[in-house]
Amino acid sequence: MEIDYKKVCSRRLYNKKIIHFIKIIIYVLFYEIIIKTDKKSKDDKTLCVYSVDTMGPIHLENLRASVFFNKGNVIFLGQSFSIFRPVLIFKDYLLNDKKSIGSLSDFCSLKYKIDLKKIKEEINVDDYLNLITICDNTPYENLITQWFNSKNKSTYTNQHGLYSYCGDQFNSNRTLYESLVSDYLLSWGEATRVELSQYKDINFGFISIGNHTVDNHVISEINAINKDQKDCFGVILNGEVQKEFNFRLISIAKELSRLTGDKFIIRMHPNNNVKDYINIVGDNCLSVSRYNDIDYFSQVDFSLAHSTGLFALCMYIKHKIYLLDEGLSKQFKIKKINFTNVSELNIIIKEDYNFDGLSDYFNGVYKELDFI
Repeated sequence: MEIDYKKVCSRRLYNKKIIHFIKIIIYVLFYEIIIKTDKKSKDDKTLCVYSVDTMGPIHLENLRASVFFNKGNVIFLGQSFSIFRPVLIFKDYLLNDKKSIGSLSDFCSLKYKIDLKKIKEEINVDDYLNLITICDNTPYENLITQWFNSKNKSTYTNQHGLYSYCGDQFNSNRTLYESLVSDYLLSWGEATRVELSQYKDINFGFISIGNHTVDNHVISEINAINKDQKDCFGVILNGEVQKEFNFRLISIAKELSRLTGDKFIIRMHPNNNVKDYINIVGDNCLSVSRYNDIDYFSQVDFSLAHSTGLFALCMYIKHKIYLLDEGLSKQFKIKKINFTNVSELNIIIKEDYNFDGLSDYFNGVYKELDFI
């Protein structure tokens, strides 16, 4: 079985802006893979891999700590800058007449073809029966998963957020499931299966292990927060892929604030630009910020959102959240919490929907990975 390098590169190439293309060229020409061993055990036949692309967000740190905790073999795939890298790429290209560069995807593939050679030199696939990755949608983890698949090893990757089926619309969310190459997705709850089963070309199974991304210390602090009425609600923004819904949410939040007299705050997505929103939020908005979980939930009575991955955490801590029903994915179609305008929103807030039961639907039941 050959490596599908289009899937390896897909997460890198969905952005079509010129500046991103320039970054890709620099990345391919000057960055090489580095392989570091965190833990090593001859007795454990499972290899755990995480990469530079899955480091940074705290929920992925929590996920890595949880699922790799009892495993004996853990490897990190990183990268380093090399001024000699272009020579290696040029040499490798010239020595293989079968290669062709007809697209940016072909050019990007050159990097990972060379990187795979180094992976094979430093990792003996025959030492393992299974592979677990944090997110095989990311290039290095996708690459090593396809290699393990070609050797008939069992491969597993983790759900790290709420997936939304995008139909024919191509964006970064779609690459999450379209380029998933593991045998199994270690998923949270039934909502994930319901949502991704709409994808007709699905070629992976689901094993529900519950949500391993949460930080129990943070959950304890949030649950300990004073539950007094705050007369303030929150707005949780989507990423820039769904920017139009952010503007709609803010517009409805302003109307609701005028209607009820409550203030509101806005929690930005990590890739939002504050300059795009700060001038349209109105006088009743107290703040626009990238709040951490504790700071955000300590200030609000309930939240307005669209298709945020934070919905699962809201269910986990029993925080009331209401969703704008415009272009909403199947898993979020919950009549008692969906609204299209401020009048509908005001009604469902007063009806005080009981959210009990939704947490298991989205987060599943927590299980250890002792079966792998």
